[in-house]
Amino acid sequence: MLVAQVRKILDDVPRGSGCRIFIVLHTKGSHFDYQRRYPSEFAHFVTPQGTRRDKIIDTYDNSILYTDWVLANLIGLLSERNAISALVYASDHGENLLDDSRQLLGHAMGTTYDLSSASFLWLSEGLRQRHQDWVSNAERNSISPINLSTLPHSMLELAGIRTPALIPRMSVFDSGFAIGRRYYLVRGELHQETDVPAAAR
Repeated sequence: MLVAQVRKILDDVPRGSGCRIFIVLHTKGSHFDYQRRYPSEFAHFVTPQGTRRDKIIDTYDNSILYTDWVLANLIGLLSERNAISALVYASDHGENLLDDSRQLLGHAMGTTYDLSSASFLWLSEGLRQRHQDWVSNAERNSISPINLSTLPHSMLELAGIRTPALIPRMSVFDSGFAIGRRYYLVRGELHQETDVPAAAR
């Protein structure tokens, strides 16, 4: 269990030691087959006598519910330690769920359904007080069309790491954040976001 492992890591660090910890968690999230992405007790969404699409969406929603539970518990672990901390979550893609006449299922097809993805960040109260400018910048930039290219730069700034590799305008915490070109791969071919055909959006 992911949450239990993170608790063990945190418990092994003496409180007040000043030790810095960076934990990376990689989950299957909501990759197909969705019903394999959550324990049975999270089978909350069920449509009796539902269509194939109804059942797919039910299992997809259950996987989202479980991901939310995991993230909420991770935030709880960080909160109860009352330390300067942050949690950053980013999904690498969305999913097609038989959404239109093409009846596509899965991702890496370059549609509006799989190119759109979720991300969010949580900052501890101590961190929010220490870096109020980061909070206001991140809140202002939260409505901007960003992509995963901003993630390493944002995390470098968040961690206070200074390196020539950090491009401030690519960090959501920076006042000079600028929206850049967004690209995506489909079957090994690189496309700019504006290349998405209108029918595929």
